[in-house]
Amino acid sequence: MLGDGPFGLLVSCEGALGDYLTVAYVSPMSQPKRGGWSIEDRCWHEEAWSSDMTSYAWDGAAQVLILATSQVYGSGSVYALDLIAKKSRLLAAPGANEEEISFIIESLDPSARRVRVRKTKGSIGNTVKMMEVKY
Repeated sequence: MLGDGPFGLLVSCEGALGDYLTVAYVSPMSQPKRGGWSIEDRCWHEEAWSSDMTSYAWDGAAQVLILATSQVYGSGSVYALDLIAKKSRLLAAPGANEEEISFIIESLDPSARRVRVRKTKGSIGNTVKMMEVKY
């Protein structure tokens, strides 16, 4: 469960193939639909943000999940997931000619709606830069 809200995370750890994420609406629903969810559709994942996840952070007040991924098997980007609306938004991505990029969430400031991420390159994760992104 994420905090005391209705959402839970299923993380599939695939060893050298990375970690893969599915968000689930796990609490009972008092109506057939709530935001982007329905009683028949309680699981959500999209290839861009659910593949090769490196880290996540939860802003319970905003019901937003921040996800970082690696470019090895995923997009190598950072996303904000509005869990009620069931919508994702790209926050940071590798440059056009960058390869082997990973982002790692360092901290989250819910009051400022900012996430601090470290951008790394290569299998040993050399830091390329630290950055703050508004969500």
